[in-house]
Amino acid sequence: MSVADRLAGLSPEQRALFEKLREKQRKAAARPPQPPPVPSGPSKSPARPDALRLKCAACQTPMRVPLKVLAGKAELPVKCPNAECGKIIRLKKSVRPAAKAAGAPKPRPKEENVNYDD
Repeated sequence: MSVADRLAGLSPEQRALFEKLREKQRKAAARPPQPPPVPSGPSKSPARPDALRLKCAACQTPMRVPLKVLAGKAELPVKCPNAECGKIIRLKKSVRPAAKAAGAPKPRPKEENVNYDD
């Protein structure tokens, strides 16, 4: 039995409902796909501009250090929050400006012209 045969056997109310559903499907197919919703809960913390986010170099445990704690210090020792690790990481303030550090290429070492034919 084809779709046309099935539609012919429907009552006018059923046919109207079927057409509404078909139109909704067409509109849904025409819309661009929506990104998946961001899970909200205690597992994912939102990005905070007032804290530095980093991971322990030894065990990869994530941690956040408030920027207020770093203010005015050239170096700050931070202990890993993982009780099994406990490694101390030393955060050092960069002396280079951020724009220069990210965009400028590293200088090449000077090469000497050495002639060993003598």
